[in-house]
Amino acid sequence: MHRVFLFVFFMLINYLLFGQEDQRIALEKQREALLAKITQTEKIYSEISGNHQANLLKLKTLNARLSQHKALVAGINQELFFIEEDIKETGEIIIALNRDLKDLKEEYASMIYLSSKNTASRSYNKILYLFASETFNQLLARFHYLNQYKETRSYQIDQIVVVTEMLTRKQGQLQSDKLTREELLKTEEKEQRAILILKKKQQALVANLSKEQKKLKEQLVAEKEAAKELEKKLAVVLKASLKNNTGEENGLYHTIANSSNEEVLSVKIFEENKSNLIWPVKEGFISSHFGKQEHPVLAKIWVDNLGVDITTKENEDVYAVFEGKVVAVTKVPGMHYMVTLQHGEYFTVYARLQEVKVKPGQQVKQLAPIGTVANNQDGVASLQFQVWHNQSKLNPEDWLTLE
Repeated sequence: MHRVFLFVFFMLINYLLFGQEDQRIALEKQREALLAKITQTEKIYSEISGNHQANLLKLKTLNARLSQHKALVAGINQELFFIEEDIKETGEIIIALNRDLKDLKEEYASMIYLSSKNTASRSYNKILYLFASETFNQLLARFHYLNQYKETRSYQIDQIVVVTEMLTRKQGQLQSDKLTREELLKTEEKEQRAILILKKKQQALVANLSKEQKKLKEQLVAEKEAAKELEKKLAVVLKASLKNNTGEENGLYHTIANSSNEEVLSVKIFEENKSNLIWPVKEGFISSHFGKQEHPVLAKIWVDNLGVDITTKENEDVYAVFEGKVVAVTKVPGMHYMVTLQHGEYFTVYARLQEVKVKPGQQVKQLAPIGTVANNQDGVASLQFQVWHNQSKLNPEDWLTLE
């Protein structure tokens, strides 16, 4: 009974550890994805470092790098927490296994001793023991007893082997966890040093940019005008697309009720891909986030972003993040070209394109090239990417995968 309880206990512990292992694997993948993004961001930063006009973008890049490094440190701390828990629980299991292995060996040694002692004695010789039975039923009972005794010894050997193997695995796991912990602590220390260096660079850039307030305000006015023009043209595109797709009812657009099964399925699949949409560019980082945010230099001035700005390499190709239909290719002053894709009730918008590779009405697959990125006012490649549900703007960062 003690053995059954013990192994049920170990099975339960292993089940819990497997759950933690899944979380650790997810965190490890997240750490690898963040490291890849940090590498991309550093690469792009080095490419724009010689551009004297791009000081504001350099600051945004530094801000992005700081956020990435901080997210990496936070993820590492989570990993370390799970590793510490694993080390503690594995240590407790090893103690229990060692204790159990000792008990099993002592029990087996006792059985062997009794067996050898009884075998040496004529009164307990197996054959004599059997034929000394007074009745046939007693003979069968003694025969069954001897077989059961043999099976018990065999079971004891099997148990010793199982516990020994489990103990070896757990000791290996403990050693692996300790090595992983050491590596993560070194990585965390390195990242903390990187954060301090980036903060110093950030402060220096803010100080320099504070001297260029007039230029920054002029640039901000131009950006707001371009964004307003894009929003106006996009509103027309969305309204026309929804009207053509569903028909208008009292000024509202009811897409689900009037859509085909295929379109409803497309909407469902798009929604299921939330947080897993591919990036519209192979390399890049978010230099301006979604929604209202304070200007990085100008005090008490806020900017409102309909989507996100993704800074990338010059002439970088732009790809469809999901299969859909090209509903519009629009020229926008200050934003070059804008391509709008429809995915049932959802839309993805790709603005600031210098070259367009698709036409209105065209069906495109995921990863299909739709254009190349144009440069912004600072002469740096920057894509404006948006996600809409009907006529409501959404945060693209909630939809894009980290990887």
